[in-house]
Amino acid sequence: RLDCAQIIATHDLAFAEAVCRRALVLHRGELVCDLAMSRALQDDGMLKQYGLIGEVTGENGQAIVL
Repeated sequence: RLDCAQIIATHDLAFAEAVCRRALVLHRGELVCDLAMSRALQDDGMLKQYGLIGEVTGENGQAIVL
């Protein structure tokens, strides 16, 4: 609730969603995404492309999105 900008670096999307209004995604030193947090979290393609979510296979063979 400070009256200033803050920069938070995290891969924890639940935390980022709770505390951030805007998402800036950096990849190899380049800014690749600058969106409202709610909009960025809806872009599964971008999140997967830059390693912010992924899929693993569970014991029963079903894909689990991380």
